Amino acid sequence: MVDGYGVSQTEASALSGEVLAFTDAILEDDSTTSLASFANLLQRGVPLDTLFQYLLVPAAIRLGEMWEKDARDFIDVARGMDHIHQIILAHSAAFCTDGRVSDKQRRILLVALPQERHRLGLCLVRADFWREGWDVCCNELQFLGELALLVEDTHYDALGISAGRVGDAPTLARNLARARKASRNKSLVIIGGGLAFQRDPTLATTIGCNATAGSGSEAAALLRRMLNAESAGAS
Repeated sequence: MVDGYGVSQTEASALSGEVLAFTDAILEDDSTTSLASFANLLQRGVPLDTLFQYLLVPAAIRLGEMWEKDARDFIDVARGMDHIHQIILAHSAAFCTDGRVSDKQRRILLVALPQERHRLGLCLVRADFWREGWDVCCNELQFLGELALLVEDTHYDALGISAGRVGDAPTLARNLARARKASRNKSLVIIGGGLAFQRDPTLATTIGCNATAGSGSEAAALLRRMLNAESAGAS
């Protein structure tokens, strides 16, 4: 039973019992069951934020553990992750209708570095920025040289880097420097997030980021302050 969603700890505890059944649902061939299960929890009053953080993320982690233990093959895990992405996309639009201040004039490019294994984090960050009213573009890089090409073609206020690990920081730093030089926005703000930045607090400075954040909502709030301060200084 899921009820009494007053504080985060209660929410996490209540949803922990739902994770196993939900993971089984997303492993089915058809996404109908998992979509219905998620919708049912919403109807029972569980906040969308809570479901993203305490249901989808643990389910994705469990999928990864099942793969590592050979309990499920790659096709099963890929199908489950695809169903999670479908749920996020189906419900992210609701984020823009909760009365928050909109940043519709802001545009961010969110990228996952090449060879990133887990892309769910990027998908959740995208949802957080959508919630704040940002215009969001996502790209899963095949090679680092794409960065300069992407920001050269379109004006972005910010570039978000998601990284679970960074194997070659100097090469990444050079490509971020090239991206800044090529960017249509010469005041492009670069923000980093993910396990790589949590494990190494010096990484952001090493590769040339302006800031780091521990979550999408934190990143959106931080960028708003930075960009508003920049606008105020220019006026």
